[in-house]
Amino acid sequence: MRSPQSYSDALEGVTEIIHAASPFNVSPCDNVEHVLAPAKEISSALLEAVQHYEHRVRHVVNILSFAAMVDLSQGLRPGYSYSETDWNLMTYEEAATSSNGPAVYCASKGLVEAKMWHWVFGPSEIPLGKTTPSTSLNKLKALLDASSVPATDFAGFVDVRDVAMVAIKIIEMRDPPARRFLLGDHFDWQTAVDILRDAFPDLHHRIPVGSPGYVQQEPVYSLITGDLRSMLKTSFTSLEKTLQDTFQQFLSAK
Repeated sequence: MRSPQSYSDALEGVTEIIHAASPFNVSPCDNVEHVLAPAKEISSALLEAVQHYEHRVRHVVNILSFAAMVDLSQGLRPGYSYSETDWNLMTYEEAATSSNGPAVYCASKGLVEAKMWHWVFGPSEIPLGKTTPSTSLNKLKALLDASSVPATDFAGFVDVRDVAMVAIKIIEMRDPPARRFLLGDHFDWQTAVDILRDAFPDLHHRIPVGSPGYVQQEPVYSLITGDLRSMLKTSFTSLEKTLQDTFQQFLSAK
């Protein structure tokens, strides 16, 4: 997938492309070989393949995580609001030598997006049980039988169904805007366990209690996502529904 030739057959007849985020790897053995180089090279190879093999492609929707915007060096940034104007500014050189796995992963997201925008504008400018659960799903599942409520690491979430819906809606537009959008809402682990304990009373003995309702005072950054909501004229999945549906799937898979 790191060479344009890898996409020659797959692109035949394609008119729209949704380029999804690369795998979630926060414990790389080699920062460059396992995270940074693949992320940048795969994205560039795809765009080069589109130019070379399939001229009928009209739109490429690039999906990246909040990692492309967050500045981990600032911590949880009480009182700060992230928007589409924010960028992860960690350089390739810094990420290549960093011992902070999550920071390296986040840097790769920002570097990939910057690379793709530069390419576009030019130099002047499966059911559970049949697959391995993602890192995000495993973190949610780890709440079961956890001894305590985890500390907040990333204070935002998005339902994967909303990501898919937004990508399709943008592709279906006659003249989609060539810009970034931030999709998501507030997240913290205390709110998550509060929701789950309320939705699944039979699991009370397996889900930590923590300090119910404490999220209201927790000093973390917020997300500004109004532009996308207004443009699409739609609502997005609540944290309550995301968690309830996800845990119901966990229980059904047993």
